[in-house]
Amino acid sequence: MFYFWGTEVPLLMHQYRRFLYFAFAFFALFTLIGLVSSVYDKEFAYLILGESYVNMTIENIKAGNVVGVYQSGSNWGSTIGITFNNILVGAKLYIYGIFGGVGSLFILLQNSIMLGTFQYFFHEYGALKDSLRGIWLHGTFEIFSMVVEAAAGLILGASILFPKSFSRVESFKIGFRDSFKIFFSTLPFTIVAGIIEGYLTRYALQMPSWLNVVIIFGCLLLISFYYFVYPIVVHKKINRNDAIL
Repeated sequence: MFYFWGTEVPLLMHQYRRFLYFAFAFFALFTLIGLVSSVYDKEFAYLILGESYVNMTIENIKAGNVVGVYQSGSNWGSTIGITFNNILVGAKLYIYGIFGGVGSLFILLQNSIMLGTFQYFFHEYGALKDSLRGIWLHGTFEIFSMVVEAAAGLILGASILFPKSFSRVESFKIGFRDSFKIFFSTLPFTIVAGIIEGYLTRYALQMPSWLNVVIIFGCLLLISFYYFVYPIVVHKKINRNDAIL
């Protein structure tokens, strides 16, 4: 297990880093589409988020409780339900990559547009700051993992479309093996995101602001380091050891 998360996954992330860059580029583009659409179409939030959800959130904002939607149900019940739902979304982001990567991009498009719409919705009602304090407590791990899972789906799709010197079957086997390991590496982050959403997000506005900031940026630094910086460190270390031998 130590070797898997400490060496194998970082080496794979370094090998397939351009797919992660592509996934983040598409994520930014799709989120921007949701944001711009919300700016120019005041009914867009109802279309994307659903009328009942929007109306409920408006009532929560008026009551001064932006994170009210996260306060329903028990802590442990919410954690279990949220975690399983997030794992299901992540699995779709990955498995749908078998359709040449297009399926992964479609699921990423849906979720990214929803995110852009969601955040502009709070901005429109003057509650963006409070929403950021609450949503991104769990959203940092959750959204970042979602993009990594989409990258794994793109790797899977590319292994089918571009077999290079391998047969298409052999290329798919390699692509599936590597991409599944990358997808699997996101599960601890997804589980922790579910725990944070079930146990902490509901109390987001009761926390000191500095604590929100510490948790959000602490999570961001940790997962960014693991998927962007640490792969470079491990790759250089392996190359240096090979050179010495």
